[in-house]
Amino acid sequence: MNSPKAKRWEFIVLPSLAMSLGWGLRGQVGHSPGAMIPGALVALVLCSLLREKQLSRGMAVGLGAIAFGYGATMTTQDTADLALRWISHSGSTLTMAFTWLAIKGAVWAFFGGVLIGLALAASHYRWRDIILGMILMVVSFPIGWMLINKPRPVYFSVTRHETYGGYLLGGIVLVAWLTIRGRTKIPLLLGVCAAVAGAIGLPLGAALAGAGSHTAYVGRWYDWWKVLETTFGACMGVGLGIDTYLLQDRFPDATASKGPVNEPLSSAWSTVLGLLICGIFTVVTQYRLSGWLLFGSVLLCIVFYFPREVGWHVGITMTIYVTAVNIITYWNREQRIGNLALLWTLVWLLTLAVSWKVSGWRDEKDWVVRKAFVFLMWTIVALTALRGLIIRSVVHAPTHAVAAAGGLWTYTVGTWASALVVQVILAMMALLLTLLMRRRSFDASSLHDSSGGNIQVT
Repeated sequence: MNSPKAKRWEFIVLPSLAMSLGWGLRGQVGHSPGAMIPGALVALVLCSLLREKQLSRGMAVGLGAIAFGYGATMTTQDTADLALRWISHSGSTLTMAFTWLAIKGAVWAFFGGVLIGLALAASHYRWRDIILGMILMVVSFPIGWMLINKPRPVYFSVTRHETYGGYLLGGIVLVAWLTIRGRTKIPLLLGVCAAVAGAIGLPLGAALAGAGSHTAYVGRWYDWWKVLETTFGACMGVGLGIDTYLLQDRFPDATASKGPVNEPLSSAWSTVLGLLICGIFTVVTQYRLSGWLLFGSVLLCIVFYFPREVGWHVGITMTIYVTAVNIITYWNREQRIGNLALLWTLVWLLTLAVSWKVSGWRDEKDWVVRKAFVFLMWTIVALTALRGLIIRSVVHAPTHAVAAAGGLWTYTVGTWASALVVQVILAMMALLLTLLMRRRSFDASSLHDSSGGNIQVT
């Protein structure tokens, strides 16, 4: 059976919704690992849209999850906070704030586009090409930082060091190497298109959030920082979707890959592998052995070598794991609720179940991609809902506050208001995406006639 090509509007709407939702969920998790969520979701959507292509889906979801972690180590909040106050401020300082938001948004999105492009053009590269490319990128980072960030020509960060210069030079060196070595412009074109979308999305999101937060009524009941995040994600999704649509006939066949062909692991060993990856991540982060620049690069090389074995676990198992870890850390350290040993036990039991489930999904078929997408999306939605709704001020509600509010129910709703609105909107976006992905599966099933034969699509 020849699968039909996805429609043009699907390449725009589905990646945009997936990235918008993913970025909203990422805001509930934070830090570099949280950025794995939108990367994994958009990679799965693009794989579903390209179901007629012979692609390494495991590599795509693995590299997609890793890709956006790089930009997450840049500081954007201080710059965005200034831009959010655009209604009450004006002048050259505000202009520079929006300008540097555009630059940081472009750099962040650029890495995502380049690495997703690398996954879609993987057969152009050998493993040693990727290792050398990541070494060149890591070595270029401190040079860019010393040339651009250290002199502090423009500085908008108060609490963290600026690093966009390091990532800018590192990204340019990496994409130059991939373009020359692979003799393909696919990573470059996806990176540039994503960068343009990111440069538009982050300042636009800041402007919308700034306007919304000053409204008389709505501004009180919604976390307008979430508007910045979801707008940024939506724009990047549009950029990636449009460029993928335009380049889809140029993506090479994964069966012509220059990489090694590895025998698949058994389900039991694959489950252990998923747990091992999460365990290594825990050791690296707990003991601060490396940042995402180094750890993400090493992980990327491993995914490229073992796309089916490691890629799926990085994209699904590890993404869910880091989300759960963030939640228990938030509860224990900031909210002072829950027993830490019990919370960690629950996280590892969840991770074991997810790893076992993913071990049966290493098939590269389209139905696996859709099922993995829905599973990952709803699991993260549920976890972030727990994080937002289980808080100390509700679990241990002060008696005087409850009395002042007129009862426990009134107090709880008032305390939850902003978080509840956010979670409802995120859940509605997830529901819409679920329906759209199911519609794609029905479209595919319509290719079969009633007698069991296949309808050829030209």
